[in-house]
Amino acid sequence: MKIEVRNVKVAKFASQETLCFEARVYLDDKVVGTVTNAGHGGCNEYHPWSIHDTLTAHAKTLPDLVVAGTTLSMDADLVIDELVQDFIAARDYKKTFASRVLCLDSDGKVVQTKKLPKGTDVLAVARSFVGRPNVTQVLNLLPEAEALAILKSASV
Repeated sequence: MKIEVRNVKVAKFASQETLCFEARVYLDDKVVGTVTNAGHGGCNEYHPWSIHDTLTAHAKTLPDLVVAGTTLSMDADLVIDELVQDFIAARDYKKTFASRVLCLDSDGKVVQTKKLPKGTDVLAVARSFVGRPNVTQVLNLLPEAEALAILKSASV
């Protein structure tokens, strides 16, 4: 089953304990409803509720999630939260990579340039970082999915 969130709207100003958001949920490329979170620390709300049941059944087939040494059993909220975080990361990736060069240094940390002036050929600048000492990879030169995976796992 292919699960996606699209049309994600985030209200950072309203986020208190959890992320305040609204998103459309797609199963196998068909919209099945929406999921929201008011950002006050509660669980996600699913419209219609059958989305929750479907995602919960799917989550039981996934491996547990380990966060800071704590093991969490996957559930509908964790599935949605990961998808929303991935959506936000992809959106931010596109904005950042349009105006900055991001590199992975020899310590495994992501480092970035200052914002480049408008009209700068970011890829040309990125190519100039290849082979520099302490630069193991230039993320701008990788496919988007690979760069996002590195950003998600690397320390910033």
